[in-house]
Amino acid sequence: MVAKKSGMGRGFDEIIPKNAIKVSSDISESISDTVKGISSEGISSEKILSESTMYNVELLKRITLDAERNPRITIYSPFLVAMLRYLRYTMPAFSMSEEARDMLEESMELKYPDLADEIRKEMEKRA
Repeated sequence: MVAKKSGMGRGFDEIIPKNAIKVSSDISESISDTVKGISSEGISSEKILSESTMYNVELLKRITLDAERNPRITIYSPFLVAMLRYLRYTMPAFSMSEEARDMLEESMELKYPDLADEIRKEMEKRA
């Protein structure tokens, strides 16, 4: 019997290709907005140039589709759990999940603004 592959435990190798391309902003100015390339799986795909990084369109499609099907993550932090639980018990209508999601999304968008824009665009295409 073949075990069904779950969405958990695939790690960064599954979502970030080993040959991911980083382009400095100096070089990116001289390159057109889109270029053709090969993804880590050997599938020809378009890559989008966004300020200092190229994004693999095929990979963006795959991970955003997977994220919409399985939108949960797990974070190990006794400190955060203690803070969130305290707030849940002391503030009416406090949602641990909403607070964690809002804070994590905001900080990731601040740290990786170009990637956040590309992922939002890809998700909006299917909305």
